[in-house]
Amino acid sequence: GHFNIALLANNHTGDHGPHEVLRTLDELKKRGIRTVGAGADAKEAAKPLHFEKNGLKFSLLNACEMEFGTALAGKAGANAMDEYALREQISAERAAGFLVITVIHGGNEYNPIPSPLMKKRYRSFTDAGAALVMNIHTHCPQGIEVWNQVPIVYSPGNFFFPNSPFDVKNFWWSGYLPKFTFDSRGVASLEITPYMFSPDPWKITALEGKARAWYLDYLNRISRLMQTDGDRLYDIWTVYRMSMPLNWIKNAPAEKLELDPEDPEALKVLPGIRHMLTCQAHNELARNTLLMIEEKRISAAKAQLSELQELRTARFAENGIDLK
Repeated sequence: GHFNIALLANNHTGDHGPHEVLRTLDELKKRGIRTVGAGADAKEAAKPLHFEKNGLKFSLLNACEMEFGTALAGKAGANAMDEYALREQISAERAAGFLVITVIHGGNEYNPIPSPLMKKRYRSFTDAGAALVMNIHTHCPQGIEVWNQVPIVYSPGNFFFPNSPFDVKNFWWSGYLPKFTFDSRGVASLEITPYMFSPDPWKITALEGKARAWYLDYLNRISRLMQTDGDRLYDIWTVYRMSMPLNWIKNAPAEKLELDPEDPEALKVLPGIRHMLTCQAHNELARNTLLMIEEKRISAAKAQLSELQELRTARFAENGIDLK
């Protein structure tokens, strides 16, 4: 199918440098595809995309967590999420008469439950006036909630990303497509279509029957769990991923940089450490890891890891889907 808007705020925009960001913008423009979430500098990258449909005026805002390829004052890249500035932008766009759709690229990969700070942050965007808040990035489905009568989709999962060995029990290979209708007040309805994709042949298949029912039940389940048990499940997730921030801390070349701030070997490690401090999801993981160690909560959470693994296992194929 045809699409006419590209969301460019993500953690891989800028992987090949600022020049390739500009080339991407140019290539999309040549093909009549409008863009949002990236630009020649930070100011350009943060600009909203305005469009009108059936008499309704929309403002589309797109930002990503502060990763390596974000735009700066004199550097092309993706729009880095400054949540304070973004809330002000949402409020200003709403005051100007737009229905504001806010799409963020962020969160913890492979985690079916959004983190406590992620929920707080996205809810604040609805408080600021967003008509819809949607997140992408996690490579697995996360739940949906309605906050202040505004839908927040925490992650629909991958759409089409055949980049690992095919395993139908791995949520990497499935997701759900949310379809929204709007009226002058905001989102009027939401329709969910679960699907899976496969590598041979490459195709996307809408789930039907028992498989569809299982997926919708699962989506309802994780949507409830993030409300009733989200903090505990995030602690379990922290234990599952705690080696990442601990390795960053262990490998910090503090002594080398103190002796020589331009030490080439030390500088190779530095971006990953800075990333731990600036990327919102990784920063929260590092902070919670250190807090749990300090409060001696690691062992108790580690004993519950099987619960997390069960939530990360897709079982819709056990309910009658034809994978041929």
